[in-house]
Amino acid sequence: GSSENAWGQLENILTETMERFATDYCYDNPGCRKGE
Repeated sequence: GSSENAWGQLENILTETMERFATDYCYDNPGCRKGE
C-alpha cells in the first residue's frame, strides 16, 4: 500500500545518501574504492 511505497522512497533516499557519503569518505582513502 501507500505505507509500503513510503518506506521504498525512504530506503531509496537512505541508499542514495549512504552512497554519496561513501563516495566522499572514500575520496580521501585510496584503499576504499567500490563501484565508480
